[in-house]
Formats: sequence, C-alpha cells, structure tokens
Amino acid sequence: MSDRDDLFSFEHEIDKKIAQSNVFQLPLRSVLTHLFWGIDVMVRGQHFGYSISKRQTEAEALGSRLSYLAPFLKKCTSQIGVSAIHAFSTTAQFIEDFQELISYSHFCELMPEVRKGYYEVRKFEEGFELVHPNEEFAMAEEYDIILTELSLTFLVGKAPNLKEEFIELARQVPNLNMVLMCKVLAALFQYRLNSIKEVPILEPNAFQISIGTTWEEFCKVRAALFAYADYSIGLANALEFLWFNESNNTKKEALFDEFYEWVTVFNTKSFFMGLLMALTNVESSAIESILKFFTLNVENQDFENAGDGFFPPLVDYSHSYLFSPYILRSMLVTRNIFYVLNRRNRNQFDNIVSQHLEPTLLKQAVEIWKILPDLRIVSNKSWSEGEFDLLIYQSSSNTVLHIQAKAPIPPQGARMTKAVENRSKEGIDQLNRFQNLPQNRRDSVISEIFEIRVEEVRCVSVLLCRAGLGTHSVWKLKKDITVLNLQLLNGVIKILSSKSLNLSDFKGVTDSLLIDIYNRAVLGWEQGSISLNGILIRMPLLKLNYDEISCSAFKTHIP
Repeated sequence: MSDRDDLFSFEHEIDKKIAQSNVFQLPLRSVLTHLFWGIDVMVRGQHFGYSISKRQTEAEALGSRLSYLAPFLKKCTSQIGVSAIHAFSTTAQFIEDFQELISYSHFCELMPEVRKGYYEVRKFEEGFELVHPNEEFAMAEEYDIILTELSLTFLVGKAPNLKEEFIELARQVPNLNMVLMCKVLAALFQYRLNSIKEVPILEPNAFQISIGTTWEEFCKVRAALFAYADYSIGLANALEFLWFNESNNTKKEALFDEFYEWVTVFNTKSFFMGLLMALTNVESSAIESILKFFTLNVENQDFENAGDGFFPPLVDYSHSYLFSPYILRSMLVTRNIFYVLNRRNRNQFDNIVSQHLEPTLLKQAVEIWKILPDLRIVSNKSWSEGEFDLLIYQSSSNTVLHIQAKAPIPPQGARMTKAVENRSKEGIDQLNRFQNLPQNRRDSVISEIFEIRVEEVRCVSVLLCRAGLGTHSVWKLKKDITVLNLQLLNGVIKILSSKSLNLSDFKGVTDSLLIDIYNRAVLGWEQGSISLNGILIRMPLLKLNYDEISCSAFKTHIP
C-alpha cells in the first residue's frame, strides 16, 4: 500500500476508536464545559496564576473544529448538574481523552483536504507528514487565505472601558445588580451595533424572504449576542481579578466557582430571551427565527446545524441555553446562516437564496465603482457566446473591464472549497471566451453593447469573488485575469480615486495592492503537528501577521 493508503487505514481505525471514547459517556454539559474552559485559557493566556502564551487564532480554530465532534456529542447524556464547576469536575480523570478529541477534530479538518489532493503524504517512523505538492500550490494557498481574511467580518471603533463597573458587579455576586448590569449591557450593545462591519450576502428584501427576519433585526440581535458575550468575558475577568486580591479562602472559593459560570454560561431561556428583547426591541418570534440557525438541540438530539467548521454556539437544553462567550462571538456571521439553510433545506436555498447571491455581489461592486467618474456600466448583458455579468467602459482610457462574479458564499472546509472552485473555473472560462476573440470582434461586441463606436479597446478580465477562489487548481488557470473580492476592490478604487488614475491602471494597482498586503502579512510556513493514538501527524501551518491584516482590512473595509 502507498503512504496515502496507510493514512486512510489509520483514519478508519481512529474513527472507530474515537466513537468509543469514554468522554461521550459523560453529560454533554461536562464535555462542553471542559472544552469551553480550554478555549478560554487559550484566548486569555492565563488561569488563576497559571500562564501560557495567548493563542487566540488557535482558540478560534478549535471552536470551529468542534463541529467535527458534533455527531459524537449526541451520545452524551443530558444531565445538567448543579453548577458549572460541578460539570467541570466530572472531567478530571479524562484529560488525555480530551486531548485526543482535540487532536482528532484537527485531523477531521485535514483528511478531506488530503482526499482533494491538497497534500502529499509521506510516512515516517513516528507517523505521517503532510506536505504541499509544490511551491506554487503553497503560494496559491497564501494568496487565497489573504483574500479570505480581508473579506471577514471586521470590527471598528474602541470598546468602552467598563473595568470598574465589572469589578463592582463581581463584588456583588452571587447577587445581581440589575441596574448596573443593564447599564453595562446597553453600552456594550451600542458599541457592537456600530462596530461590526459585514457586507451582506443578500440584499435586505432577499434576506427577509430567505430568513424570515429583516437585516436590521439580525444586526440588532447579533449586536446583543456580542454584547452579552462581552459582558460574560468582562465579568469572568473581574472575578479572577478579585480572586487574586482576596485573602479569605471561603470568598476565594466562591469567586472561583462563579468564574466558571461566566466561562461556560448556562442561562434559562426566559432570562436569555428577555435580555435580547430588552436590548434590541425586536419581537421574540424574530429573535427565535435567527437563533434557530445558531443552535444545537439537546432534547431532540438535533445537531444537524453543525458541520464543515461551523459549530453552533448555543446549546439548547429545552428551557436553557449553554454557550461559550468566545465561540458565540466567532460564529455570528451571515455565512453560517446560509450554510445551515443549504445544509438543512436545499430546495429552499436553491429556489429562494441562490438566485439572489450573484446579483447582490454585482450590485455591491457597482456601488463601489460609482466613486470613479466617466464610467459606463452595464450588467447582465447577453452576447452570442454567453453573458457578461458586468462591463465597465471608460472612454478617456478606451478600457473596458469584463467582470464575472462567482463564489458568492465564503467557503469553509474542503467540500465547500471544491464547490467554490468549480464556480470560479466557470468564471475563468467565460472571461477567456471573450478575451480570446480577435480584437475587431471584441471591438464590435463592446460597440454594440454600449451603443458607441470603439476601436482597439483594451479589455481587462476580472474575476470577482465573495472571499477567495479556492486552491492552486483555480489560481493556476487565472494567468492574466485579475482576481479580487469586494474589500480589495474597495481599496483599489480608493487608490485610483485619490491619485486621479483611470481604468488602464486598474490591473496594475490591483496586483500591486494584493502583493503589498501579501508581503506584509504572510510570514511563511511552519511545521505543526498533532499526536493521535500515539501517531504523530505533521502538517504545514501558515504564519500570518494579523496586525498587518487588520491594518489592511481597516483600509479596505466597506462602511
């Protein structure tokens, strides 16, 4: 057998072993409390005097990878225990088992990529090493990741300083100062309502038809969920702060126990819904319509929302919700709503959502283009050999941009990436079909569409995506095609406008901007590893300068 086949044999064996893990005999609340606590420690880099390096990116990745454990989590019992610390205490003898689960979740993310040919497999004495097929493949990954990072939900503004308020709230636990709590939550809600910047995947009307709530209602509910997650994190930090400064052992123990209640929050639905309604002034039916996309239902053992890197942050216990504040904040993007809709109701997605995706992307692009003067813009124009998604002509430079819009939903995982690649390849084929025509034929088509006479028009081919294109299988085909998403487009238009440049400079400016971001943000690859059932698995991990990515995202984000 080949090394690749040996890895697949190992996968088959480890799948069976994990399914029989003792962890899944524990209550679900205990299992999740342990995992949520681990994420909290990774983000904060400390836990009551124990310090490690902060690993926020790895923590977010773990939160996503929990989606691969969802089928096994259904096997857990539904007891809730008496407290968070009680739930956590039942996991003490299973530390090594939990480490296996965490490694396995990473393994589950890797194996579909192995099957798609993202890695070559090399066996060595201790296990397996995964390597990119070649340098070109690795570079394509780097550029695609940069594009995807730019497209993510972006946060602006400075969070309110509420440290003293949180300390006062922590001093009064287990009593609840409702007046102060409402004041803090209101400030956090207003901050999050203004700070979260995400380009909608659908226009407002299409969003409401698809989801059953308005875009404004969703934004308010999301801001309220963010605010409550912020509140939980702030209170946990304040409780730990007081613990360090408390000499009375009984009080220290009470602070320690209360800390866990805010690392893994367990609230009654009546409290949780009342809080959201009070902050948002949105009807409960609309809130429930939104929350259903972000939940795992314990009573019905309905964990189908989870998969492909999306772990629904709210665990529904019939009358209560359990959640990790950090996972809650990381999962509240509209991409996940449409992922769940596509996963659970493909007919509704195909019949209602799909038809609006690329038109929305095109309209958003046109709004960005309108900043520049002297442009003629047409969209969805048919010609003898296909359809132009978008054509933009500038007479002063005698340049036309031929834009095809593809891959409207940001992918997560190898399966969705493959679907995105197929759509991207369609766009490349459409662009090449026109670009490969003789010059006089291209002039004729452009003249007819814009109802003007053009000669020797310069044609620039552009592939517009929602996030990235996929892997090297697509990037190697692009050749002279300019690739961008809305955020990169916005940055390019700002440069063209500020420097009074024209469309003939578009490709050069786009390429230069992307290369500049790439050079500042990409730090190279390092070797990572996981140990699973005594087998070492090595894989390449991309190191990024997230400060530079944030700086670039700030410059290119769409208000």
